[in-house]
Amino acid sequence: LHRCVTQFRLVCEEGIPENIKSFRFDFYKGNHIVNPQTGLAPSADIHRMYFAPGTSENTLSCFFFLGSNNVKMDLTVTAIDYEGDEMKSRVFEDLNMEIGKCLTASGSFFISSQTLSVDFNTEWKKYEEIKY
Repeated sequence: LHRCVTQFRLVCEEGIPENIKSFRFDFYKGNHIVNPQTGLAPSADIHRMYFAPGTSENTLSCFFFLGSNNVKMDLTVTAIDYEGDEMKSRVFEDLNMEIGKCLTASGSFFISSQTLSVDFNTEWKKYEEIKY
């Protein structure tokens, strides 16, 4: 048998905080069902899948069927706490998903990296000297 699914793996390199109950995966151009005659997913609107994080793992896997062998798609992953609040969300754009392919996204999911750039004007508008 050949695989008829694609897999998206999310690796949270910094670990998953204890207050996170689940992750929601929102995607288009895929489905959780397959047409057995074509081996492809029927077209559908947005799909949502929920996954609970493992106790010792920092990796989540989402399997789904595609509407064709190769699909460019966007996937939104949202971390949800025990109160049901969305704690962090990331959008993965233009993913090249293929049947039989595992795509792994690794990084700091919860820690945002920011870059600060500051330019200093080294010229003074006025100079003044005093003697003491």
